[in-house]
Amino acid sequence: MKFITFKKIQIKNFLSIGEEPVIIEFKPGVNFITGTNSDVPGTKNGVGKSSIVAAFSFAIFGKTLKDLAIRNIPNNLVKGTTQVILEFNCNSTKGNNNFKIIRELNPSSLKVFKDGRDKTRDSIPNTTTYILEVLSTSQEVFKNCIAMQANNTVPFMSQGKTDKKKFIESLFNLDVVTQMFKLVKDDINISKRELDIESKLVEQINSNIFDYTSKQRKELERIANQKQKKELEKQIIEKDIHKISLKISKLKEEEARLSKIKVSESILNAIKNDIGKTREAQMRIAADLGAIKNEKKTISEKIDTLLKFGPVCAECNRPFTDKDQIEIKHSIKELQDKLLKKEEEKEKLNKLIALAQDIQQKKQKELNQLRDLEWEISNNKSAIKAETDTLKLKEDLLKQYQVHEKESEEKDIFKDLIEKAEKEKAKKEEVIEDINASLAKFEVARFILSEEGIRAYIIKKLLDLLNFRIKYYLTKQNSQYSLSFNEVFEEEILNKRGIMVSYGNLSGAESKMLDLACIWAFRDILKLQGSVSYNVSFYDEILDSSLDKTNSEIVCNILEEFAQKEDQAIYLISHKPDFFKAGIGEIIQLDKHNGITKRITI
Repeated sequence: MKFITFKKIQIKNFLSIGEEPVIIEFKPGVNFITGTNSDVPGTKNGVGKSSIVAAFSFAIFGKTLKDLAIRNIPNNLVKGTTQVILEFNCNSTKGNNNFKIIRELNPSSLKVFKDGRDKTRDSIPNTTTYILEVLSTSQEVFKNCIAMQANNTVPFMSQGKTDKKKFIESLFNLDVVTQMFKLVKDDINISKRELDIESKLVEQINSNIFDYTSKQRKELERIANQKQKKELEKQIIEKDIHKISLKISKLKEEEARLSKIKVSESILNAIKNDIGKTREAQMRIAADLGAIKNEKKTISEKIDTLLKFGPVCAECNRPFTDKDQIEIKHSIKELQDKLLKKEEEKEKLNKLIALAQDIQQKKQKELNQLRDLEWEISNNKSAIKAETDTLKLKEDLLKQYQVHEKESEEKDIFKDLIEKAEKEKAKKEEVIEDINASLAKFEVARFILSEEGIRAYIIKKLLDLLNFRIKYYLTKQNSQYSLSFNEVFEEEILNKRGIMVSYGNLSGAESKMLDLACIWAFRDILKLQGSVSYNVSFYDEILDSSLDKTNSEIVCNILEEFAQKEDQAIYLISHKPDFFKAGIGEIIQLDKHNGITKRITI
């Protein structure tokens, strides 16, 4: 329970109040505020009595109950700084603290102090919000429970259903439920927007996954075709490698075979020497054959000469003796033998030449064979090198194919994109799941806080209490009517015969007494529900409007009861002194002179 005790108000340059402040210290009891208008003798209207209530509202809310334009609030005769100072005490579970509000115009400013410490916020609106939080009030509560005015506010019973509902919800502290309901609705809307966004993101991710999958399928088909092509090429290369390897093996086998039959350089040189010697022998034999031919020719010529001349010497004409002839015959015989011998030698030399030529041919053939072998060995080595180089190229190409194959497998970028998208989708689906879970909770909370939920329960219970208190005050008024409200804040007014009547068909006094019963019931609700209690209330010309003496006395008696039992400071603003009674509380007299309202001592 929070107890608000207003202590003092000081008003300066506010409406008709001038530079001299009007100061009121709030005292328990039923107090009267009245006045005279010296500018218009004989009248008590336009004095500025209602300015006190207006200033009270201005200090708290920054505006009057009539919601006058700010430019019309300062006293236009004085043209000084408008100032209202309101002091009060707040006793709650949080502590017992004294507050002072100082609100000014020309220039506009607002300050609030708590136990002497400045609690002013960063702006006037934020400071006003702070004040309302401390006072736990609203303008609806203020004008229906603290400052009741007959002429410048619409009575509760004359208000529309929406305004009634708004005030009663504020009175019942259902504005908190309303705010919670609004927050829950906002949360639901935010969650739905988030759900929509996340769902669209999931749709986009699904679209991306479909796109990636399609592209992946095409890419995998391309890779498969390429792989198949490369596989065929690889098989061809492997076959080539196999063939080359076999060829190299055969060449190496041939190389090994040739290496075994390869002769040394000395053998080759020996063969070459043998051929050279054979050629020299051939040359000698040929020379010998030439000499033999010459000797044969000489011998043959000598034989021909001896046979040609007979018994006489052809040179000296000397006749040959028998001896000479025997010698000649012997010489011919020797020459013939020698010739025969030369022929035999020639024959042998020819055979030697033929043999030497044969040997030379064989040696040359052997030499040619060896040279062919060397050539073959050289070609074999070149072939092995060439095939080995080709094999290396083929093996390198095969490795490239294998690397490319591995890279093709590892290069599936769409796989990574799909996996990434699937993970992102899973996260989004978790978010959606959480949002749906939150939405479910918010929907439950929304129902609980809705018109059909706890709000309806609270309203029913508090309306029962409200109707009970209205009945209590109507009974104290000796009213001819009963009044109650249903759950949709529709009133039911019955006369003594139980016939329903309309508020608009009631007389001024009857409607005013119903309004007061509602006001007092509202005041009780504030206290009974343990919310807040205020020590000050204003009744501005309530008694002046339409109440007769009897009803006025009933009202005053009830107000006196409030003052005595609850230590209330009640202020009746009136220009009818007939209602002033002995023992009433303080009488505050105001006087307006030359357009300026001042408080005077009586």
